[in-house]
Amino acid sequence: MMNVEQLRKQAKELVKAARAGDAEALARLEGREPILARAQLVLAREHGYPSWAALAATAEASIETVVLAATDGRRTRAELMLAARPELEGDPWVRLVLGVDWRGDPNMPGEPHSWAPLLYACHSCFQTTALARELLERGADPNACFVNEYGNMSALYGAAGIRHDAELTRALLEAGANPDDGESLYHATAAESPECVRILLEHGAQTAGTNALAAALDTERLEHVRLMLEHGADPNENFYVAHAVRRGCGPELIELLIAHGADVDRPGGETWRGDVPLRTPYQHALLRGKDKLAELLARLGASTEVDPADDGIASLARGVRPQTPLPETLDPDAQEVIVLSALRGNLDLVLDVVGPEFSGVVGGSPEGTLLHHAAWIGSCELVGRLLERGADPLAASGADFDTPLAWAALGSQHHELPNRDFIGVAERLTAAGAELELRFLDVADGPLAEWLQSTSIASPKE
Repeated sequence: MMNVEQLRKQAKELVKAARAGDAEALARLEGREPILARAQLVLAREHGYPSWAALAATAEASIETVVLAATDGRRTRAELMLAARPELEGDPWVRLVLGVDWRGDPNMPGEPHSWAPLLYACHSCFQTTALARELLERGADPNACFVNEYGNMSALYGAAGIRHDAELTRALLEAGANPDDGESLYHATAAESPECVRILLEHGAQTAGTNALAAALDTERLEHVRLMLEHGADPNENFYVAHAVRRGCGPELIELLIAHGADVDRPGGETWRGDVPLRTPYQHALLRGKDKLAELLARLGASTEVDPADDGIASLARGVRPQTPLPETLDPDAQEVIVLSALRGNLDLVLDVVGPEFSGVVGGSPEGTLLHHAAWIGSCELVGRLLERGADPLAASGADFDTPLAWAALGSQHHELPNRDFIGVAERLTAAGAELELRFLDVADGPLAEWLQSTSIASPKE
């Protein structure tokens, strides 16, 4: 059995030797740049594999790792390991997460999670709906759950909140699953389709205390919000109008909230970050340069009182050079406006005012430089321009995945959104000195994941 950690050490030693001028090491690298990615590729090929990713997948592939990947949304990783060791597809637990069959007790917990079979089926990233229905028909407990650091995680949460599978969600509820599990409704709002939200509400799910309405506002899910309000969601449980403005929601959604009784003047902000200033919906609209939305709020009865200290930030939002200095300390909302202005067409202006080293947050993101945020949205053009203006390709954000390239790997999970070029971003960043990491394979998706499989552990210069 190959020891990946030992091979990784050997790759580092090869790089060290080549940089010291060792002739044999240089020959093994074929005269290419002595970097870790190239050394890993050399070792992989010497062991008969086309890439380091293929070698690592073979070495790490097991029943446990395949099942763990399948139930953690890492389909690409699971498929890579199964391609390396196809015999694993004969294991009962692997067959379960692949949706093939389950011949054992439908309620007997088993490894590697010690979950009931239904939980594996409902949390798998493979197509397991038919198998999950079969398990229910055989008597599987529809309220099966496991416990993690957040509490009880149900089979329904997997179906509605992770997979967004309306058919499976309905099957679980009709079999007796509790719709008020504290997770399903909140996470169901992330789906573009409102069907899981509709089904949960029709089966009695309550919105109070779930933060589901705010979650739907995060991504401007108009129909999701309408459904929850029509099923009794309290429009004043939180500062929803301010939240809607902050998240970029349009006038139709703002009017919907107010028509259902939401307080048009209740101030709000990124309160989970601590002691932050709160602004009214009107103030948030002006801060973000949304003058027409501010006018709508005023017509709907909102107070038009503003803080002059916000004028400079509001100017940047409109693409206009501020006439007064920006505040010395910028709160999360001000940081967000600056970052979004840079990403939405005003990059040069923002760089002239705050510089390429500026760091800030957007929504619930960690703090990151403008390069981090450009990499997150897969903008090859902005990444290139930022690098030309002196942005640091190795800047650390302080998050677990802390470099701009790491943010691109995570951001690629949203590769289906328009104008995303995560491969282009990765190529620009690696050319500027950013290093690829094997763990990127665990989180990347779409074209970038395929690129990483074939070239990521090869030299970025190839």
